[in-house]
Amino acid sequence: MRKAKARSRAWMWIAAVALVPRLLVIFTYGPHMSLHSDDAGYYRSAVWFLQSGTLSYYTPAKPTLHMMPGITLLLAAIIALFGQGALGLYVGKIVFALIGTAGVVGAYKAIGKMTSPAFAAIVALAIALYPPSVEIDTLFLTEPLFMATFAWAFYYLLKLEQTKALRDLLWLSIFFMLAMYVRPNVALWAVIGVLYLAAKRYPRRLLIRHAGIAVVIGIVFMLPWWVRNEIVFHKFILLTDDSWNPLLLGTFQGQGYPPLTNEGAVEHQLLREHPNLRPQRLHELPWFALEKQVAIQRIREWLKANPQSFWRTYLWLKPQILWLRAYLPIPIFGIKGVQLFSLQRWLVYVSIIGHFVAMVFAKGRRLELLLVWVSLLYFTLLFCVFFAFERYNVPIEWLMLMGALQDFGLLCVGFCVPCQNTSGGVDQRRGGRDRAQDDTAIAPGRDSRVASVTKRVARRQRMRSWLSRGIRVGCPSARRSLRCQARLRTPGLVVFLSLDTVEEKRPFARLIELANWPRLSFVPGTRFRWRSR
Repeated sequence: MRKAKARSRAWMWIAAVALVPRLLVIFTYGPHMSLHSDDAGYYRSAVWFLQSGTLSYYTPAKPTLHMMPGITLLLAAIIALFGQGALGLYVGKIVFALIGTAGVVGAYKAIGKMTSPAFAAIVALAIALYPPSVEIDTLFLTEPLFMATFAWAFYYLLKLEQTKALRDLLWLSIFFMLAMYVRPNVALWAVIGVLYLAAKRYPRRLLIRHAGIAVVIGIVFMLPWWVRNEIVFHKFILLTDDSWNPLLLGTFQGQGYPPLTNEGAVEHQLLREHPNLRPQRLHELPWFALEKQVAIQRIREWLKANPQSFWRTYLWLKPQILWLRAYLPIPIFGIKGVQLFSLQRWLVYVSIIGHFVAMVFAKGRRLELLLVWVSLLYFTLLFCVFFAFERYNVPIEWLMLMGALQDFGLLCVGFCVPCQNTSGGVDQRRGGRDRAQDDTAIAPGRDSRVASVTKRVARRQRMRSWLSRGIRVGCPSARRSLRCQARLRTPGLVVFLSLDTVEEKRPFARLIELANWPRLSFVPGTRFRWRSR
């Protein structure tokens, strides 16, 4: 009971560990610690929004399509309540630190859905104490907002696959749309989520219905933005129109790129050719169109003149820029970014190896690990096609670090296969959904003769009888977890069942009785150990 309570409160300790260093940075270096770059631009945008009611970025005189309005609206609310002085800056930084802490907790919950709570706690604590993550959560940047919303969207995607409940779908849709409001490049990740649910054999009709509900929620979130763009710019703009600037910046990275050698030279050349666009901040849409034209022209020229350096840059050098550099532009507590480069490189290399090794042994959860792989590849390819910047890896670094700790766990303590029950059986008497969520670990016994006992023919016979009994006791949609449970009847195996609530005992009580297991008393929060005969 005490262990279960401690496990249920683990997120509080993780949140405390994450929040303390962020508050120390805020109160040690003061409210004016700034990059004087993007964070200052977002803050100015919020001030201008309060003054004129116009979402602007480059100049208060013109509305912008440079970004989605999420961070501007949040900062504007803080400034409206607490002012632009030191108090407002302190409150704003504390709010961003709290949001960053919520992101760490979300990563803990998401990883806990795929592995064990102890493993998830180690990854979350590593992220909570990693200096780049700590520093970014104290600045007015989109990274802490995106990490929090994306981590919780990831968690509710995993939970939705298990429960198939409308409540989890609503939370998934809300967090995903909030992520869109700060980082619109997450939009296509929705396709990855749908493919994951389909691969997990999500009921087809339910998937279509839930997808329709999610689309409606997305339209409700995006409608004010679309109306604003139609009124201000007199045309439909889905998200933003400033993705061409990162695309142009990306053509100055790597080796062998065509002349000119920097963005400033391109800017001066365009202004000479189009003097009517001076100053360019007052002509945002035409300037973005010119940047798009130049970026595509440079990519074509590069690919035609030097295809080898082009592909080497986009497939090898840019991923290294994104992942192998630690982002710490402002030294904190005597730690500089250069000092973390070797650590960052080591973590990434070990993580990549760990992800591959874990995929080999991760029976029962390969689709979850594949979801992590595809998510990492999606963001890596996205940033490498446009502009690779080491700051962009911070909100998704928790997905990468999973691999490092999985590799460490395999080398030190061996690998345990978590088999999570994915049944969605309905108790007709209660009219609700009773779900058995168990963390079941299968560890081989010491007797070396276990392998000779678990022959393929006998295993199939046990599986058939187990599945038939499971169907009779009201678990018709639990085939995958029942296959895992069928293996538990093998003599010599050690079985651990962790039941946190009274509702979780219902399917297992009847199954244990049918399997002639020793009678177990079900106490919420208790972990049972049983060795099969």
